[in-house]
Amino acid sequence: MAGCNLHKIGTREILLRQSPDARRITDPTRSRNNKAITMKTLGLLLSTLLLSFSALLGSSTLSAQGDRVRSPRTPRPPISSPRVFMEATRVSARIVDGVAETKVTMVIRNDGGQQGEKVLLFPLPQGASADGIKMKVNGVVQEGDVITERKARDIYEGIVRRRRDPALLEYVGRDLLRLRVFPIPAHGKQEVEVRYRLLLPQSGGFYRYEFPTRAVEGGTFALDVTIESQKSIKNVYSPMQGFDIVQKGDHGARGSYESKARPKRDPVIFYGLSNKDFGLNMLTYKKKGEKEGYFLCMLAPKRDWVAEKELKKSITFVIDTSGSMQGEKMQQARKALIFFLQSLSEGDRFNLIPFSTEARPFAPAPVEASKEQIAKAKTFAEGLVARGGTNIHEAMLKALEASAPEGMVSMVVFLTDGQPTVGNSNIADILRDSHKANTHKSRIFCFGVGNDVNTHLLDKLSKTSGGTRDYVIAGEKIEVKTSALFAKLAHPVMTGVELRADGIQWDRRVPSQMPPLFKGSVLVVAGRYSGTGHKAIRLTGMVSGERKEFVYETEFPEASTQNDFVAAIWAQRRIGLLLDSIRLNGRKDELVSEIRRIGQKHGIVSPFTSALIVEERDRIANGLGRHRVRGGGAGVFRLGLAGKDAPAEKSARGDVDRAGGITSFDGGVSSGSDNFGIGWGNRSTPSTPTPGTPKSATPVTYGGPATPSSPASGKKAVERSRKVARLYYLDKLEVSKPSSWTSQRVKNKTFHYVSGIWIDHKFTKAHEKKIRKVIAFSAAYFTLLKEHKELAPYLAFSTSILIILDNGSAIEILPEAPTKKADQGTAPGKKQDTQPAKSPSAGK
Repeated sequence: MAGCNLHKIGTREILLRQSPDARRITDPTRSRNNKAITMKTLGLLLSTLLLSFSALLGSSTLSAQGDRVRSPRTPRPPISSPRVFMEATRVSARIVDGVAETKVTMVIRNDGGQQGEKVLLFPLPQGASADGIKMKVNGVVQEGDVITERKARDIYEGIVRRRRDPALLEYVGRDLLRLRVFPIPAHGKQEVEVRYRLLLPQSGGFYRYEFPTRAVEGGTFALDVTIESQKSIKNVYSPMQGFDIVQKGDHGARGSYESKARPKRDPVIFYGLSNKDFGLNMLTYKKKGEKEGYFLCMLAPKRDWVAEKELKKSITFVIDTSGSMQGEKMQQARKALIFFLQSLSEGDRFNLIPFSTEARPFAPAPVEASKEQIAKAKTFAEGLVARGGTNIHEAMLKALEASAPEGMVSMVVFLTDGQPTVGNSNIADILRDSHKANTHKSRIFCFGVGNDVNTHLLDKLSKTSGGTRDYVIAGEKIEVKTSALFAKLAHPVMTGVELRADGIQWDRRVPSQMPPLFKGSVLVVAGRYSGTGHKAIRLTGMVSGERKEFVYETEFPEASTQNDFVAAIWAQRRIGLLLDSIRLNGRKDELVSEIRRIGQKHGIVSPFTSALIVEERDRIANGLGRHRVRGGGAGVFRLGLAGKDAPAEKSARGDVDRAGGITSFDGGVSSGSDNFGIGWGNRSTPSTPTPGTPKSATPVTYGGPATPSSPASGKKAVERSRKVARLYYLDKLEVSKPSSWTSQRVKNKTFHYVSGIWIDHKFTKAHEKKIRKVIAFSAAYFTLLKEHKELAPYLAFSTSILIILDNGSAIEILPEAPTKKADQGTAPGKKQDTQPAKSPSAGK
């Protein structure tokens, strides 16, 4: 029969009428205006499936009349079985030309002695429309509902009330898929499979795929995403640490993410499409009413470049062969040299300059990378031995003064494990003379091996030339790190890169100096912008010997708050840049002020902002009429607002552990113990210039250490350089678990943890007498959410939090009975009921 399907349940066949719309396969080109029709049709289909499955549950005879199937009234267990747990969630998504088919497999365990039941929720991604939904329990079609926004809100709130877990409040305002799983056998497991298709939304030229892990109640989690496209895939990106992305060719990519528990953020992956030689995509974040916004711009060359069109390079490997390199280090260095030679392409030029007491170049100038020359160079490398002193000055001058053919990309890779001991060993002279000798504008890539290197020398050589630096510490292998760099530098495709937007002003970009673009890599540029509208972005540079321009169109919206991580990533990288400048050139008050301002606004903890956190906590404590208790790391306060500090602190720690979104320096909160030796923990601590350096705070381009207490070598110096560089190049969200509970960024707000309460850093003494107190999970709590939808992420973050709204009013959420009466939704003038809902357990 046309338009019908026969479903066999047990020994009976039940006829289900299916509309053409429900059978339709999603067309990726269809408009999202059909969403309402599709959802309505799916609702009819799934309602019919619900009725059909009820036949399986009943023990008596079913009677069917036409399209109606009547089931007996069998008693059902409670919605939440107390000993039913989610053991594992595995998500497999296949995205083809903008349409994602997601398969979710869940393993539910019942540790109880009776049959159990589980209600599963799947919030749909914002802006996406669903179709082709299938829900199965052990291979049998199960009942399910497709619920639109208005009804979904009531369901979200009902689940939050029962579970005392506000995580689902993140999804208020989204459509919802709901599945009830029954029965789950006693002391057994049940496997559930859900499949649905989504037409992915686009923003800034990016397709966006996310999975709502906050709706997952626990257990292990794994996500596997494959992307296929007829159009070339240029930029594939995720802001989450631990999200591994592999792209092979221009038409396919794969990403994966695993977690032993519910992820702290919803895994999200972006990808852009372009048939141009260079793909450009942009993500923006701008809060309504603010003059400036933030952007992340991603640039990626196509992957199937014809070798003849790639830019040729002239690259010199300067390698330390002094006595300190004896043994395993020298063996690894030889392997690094061999990999370097193998990475060269026909038409490239190269040279090897080993140095100890003197520099001993393989050739007077870079030679052509012919098979004959590469074979000679391999023999030369195998004969290197470690002995003598360390003449860095002579080796760098020989590398930089050698002529390079016009139009070639000139680069120098410098590897050393020690400080200059022979020849001119003055750091300022080496830096100055290297800068003068670098007439070809070679980019210098430095590798320090061990802790005896001069980090100021290596960091300044790389920074002033537009290169990068890295350090090989104990347990790491030289050839692994250098090989990764050589693989990246193997295929340059654009130099002299410039980026601008018509009618848009942007500044404070990181990196400030645009590096060359290499095949197979993605360049991430972060910055701030002012201006709005549909604008053209222009990318210019040297490609195949010609100056070319590529034009792209993108939208700079008046307000865009979905991708809040954009601002945090810019803040991380900007602070890294400023910290590096202070560490190398000396303290300057305006740089310190900017680090503090950015850190305060975006919740980035650094040696400067850790002190600011203490100051802000003093201010908050004074504003609430309380006093600080001396001692205890970054400051401990006793406000006594809830009357029970220990349980509140335990609950708040659970909130953080669940909510995530932590942005911290070096994966933790600095308490001043590692202040980089520049007195950063105290605003009034002056910097003491080194002999021979100016007393002013003006940055010194070619000088020694900025302060006597800021060591250039040693284990701490290497660690500090690595930390700052990591922030500067970081294009992921820092989400490591902090070592102390002090400061958190949630969406566009920063909160300080003060004796069990997360307090908005915008709180002042003026707010003290106009705080509206609301008990978590009370009627007023959900009324507040309806009145202020923008509060959802903050309410989902914690049940003990004080929030300052944009209009200046203050709202405090309390997890239990406060000392003063709180608002639970009573009418004005009536006596308030101060008995709160049951206090949430830790982590809820």
